[in-house]
Amino acid sequence: TSAALPTLTDLSKQTTPPQTFAFQAWSEKNYKGNSTDVYFKEGFFDFGFQAWSYIWISNATDCCITFCKNETTSSGWWCNTRYRDATPAGFGRISIWCGRWSNDAAKEKCS
Repeated sequence: TSAALPTLTDLSKQTTPPQTFAFQAWSEKNYKGNSTDVYFKEGFFDFGFQAWSYIWISNATDCCITFCKNETTSSGWWCNTRYRDATPAGFGRISIWCGRWSNDAAKEKCS
């Protein structure tokens, strides 16, 4: 059996980080507007809006995140923990992937 996933709902209000990696995005700068769920697992996630701020907590895992404009176009990737209150470009999809740092193809994959 696997451990239950954490039940955090807003990473911007957390005083202690989760025990695993976690990601959340917002539709406006400064962690405002609509927010995504908090993601704790690998995979592709669509938001239904363009995100303009986000929190990525890698928590010393070997996991990274790829920011996607759509299912075919990546706008970059990041591995270390980052609290970004304003991004230079919006994104509506992410890929969370683990254990493949040396695989350049994973860094750009959006589907």
